[in-house]
Amino acid sequence: MVFWVGVSGMSWGQLVIDASNSPAEWSDQPTNTLTFAETLIIQSDGVTVKNGGSLRILHSTSQTILKSIFVNAGGDVEIDAPLSVNEELEIFGNCTLRSNLFIKGLTSITGLQVLIGSNANLYLASGAYLRILSNIPEFVIEQNANVFFNYGHLESNCPNNLIYGEITVNSGFLDLNYATTFGGSGKLTSSNNAYISCNNELVFTNSFEFDCEKTNINFGNSVLVGSLNKLKMTNSCSLQMNSGLNNVIIRGEVIIDGSFSNLLASRVDLYGKINIYNSTFCLLRDLDMFQFAQLITQNSTLEFGQDAIINMKSTCDNRIVATNTVFKPMNVGGTWKGINATYDAPCNTIISQYTQAPQIGADGNCSDIDWAGILNTNANLINLNGCAFEKANTGVEIVGQIVGVGTTSKGAAIIRARNTTFTNCQTGVRIKDYANSNGDPNASYIMTCNFNTDGDYPFSKAELTHIELTNLGESGVNVGGCIFTN
Repeated sequence: MVFWVGVSGMSWGQLVIDASNSPAEWSDQPTNTLTFAETLIIQSDGVTVKNGGSLRILHSTSQTILKSIFVNAGGDVEIDAPLSVNEELEIFGNCTLRSNLFIKGLTSITGLQVLIGSNANLYLASGAYLRILSNIPEFVIEQNANVFFNYGHLESNCPNNLIYGEITVNSGFLDLNYATTFGGSGKLTSSNNAYISCNNELVFTNSFEFDCEKTNINFGNSVLVGSLNKLKMTNSCSLQMNSGLNNVIIRGEVIIDGSFSNLLASRVDLYGKINIYNSTFCLLRDLDMFQFAQLITQNSTLEFGQDAIINMKSTCDNRIVATNTVFKPMNVGGTWKGINATYDAPCNTIISQYTQAPQIGADGNCSDIDWAGILNTNANLINLNGCAFEKANTGVEIVGQIVGVGTTSKGAAIIRARNTTFTNCQTGVRIKDYANSNGDPNASYIMTCNFNTDGDYPFSKAELTHIELTNLGESGVNVGGCIFTN
């Protein structure tokens, strides 16, 4: 039987599916329950599903609804066919998508769950707006599902967003306003001045990839990047992390290339790897590095909030490798604390910074390989080449541990600085407390570096120290070719 409806919010002449004529199926299969007339009404005027009504759309070929689909509370629609909706798709019941859906107009969805099933494709055309309302418990994009934006806009206000499929944003808007998990082997790709906003708790897990260029990105509240995740932001991306009092935890890999990043977290805990190339990276507070963490920078500027510090925690095998990189305060007139590396407390086997100390070769000559020695990979390493440090309390501070007789001392971290300038730092480099029972030399060196102060020096001049070497025993530290200018 055919029902029409003509109330506010619905188009005149729509087909109505309710408990009296459900379950209904519009399909090209023998299970089809609609008459030819009812099919024509859906195609031309749309359909309303309400009051216990259930509609399944099942076609092997693409179908078009010229007007709208309305699914009221208590209604259920399952789209298992390629479908194009030219006006509105308003769902206040349940929506399950298992095939292709092309949206051109305004869409509002609420209900128990919005599910984009495996192998389904959702297309948001230019001007399309998909809005998922706050009383839906979950918005789920399953593994192998795909969502495509072409200047469209998807906004989810439901409490849990679970993204396991693939999302492609081409100059569109993706707003996920509450807790979001990107997981599985899914991927988010964006370009062409797209906007991505995740404003609450954000978790990357499994092997989900995040690959963006020319995209404005805003991550809020707490952020966790899992150990297998890779976040890549290149070619004029802008990343803003407004985490307030919460931490950003990075266990995987973050790549920032040719982009601007602003991390306003109370602390960034780095267990994985951050790569910064040709970019500006701003850190409001502390970056704490844990075992095996790496910070790699090249041709970049790192800016720090007042009293911010890069802290190589008492763990093993941290790496900072910086080339042609500027480390400076974020604000004019500000200062920052610098890079601090304490002794390797958990690495109790670290007695020497070498596994093979520098030595004369078997032929009696100092060959490059022999004389360089082999570094102990468990020791933390700070390698600076062509860098600049500005207005730090202590540009780089390395502290080992010298203990009483009969107790093994710890070798601390290694700094290898070359062609690097320290300007207006209260202390440029401090290395203290190194000794080992083998008598191996300290692996650090400071070569062809400049230490400068000028009228913009922000600290007490009575405490100015360019290089401080304390309690290094007989090992010393190689310092050569440096220029000191006050």
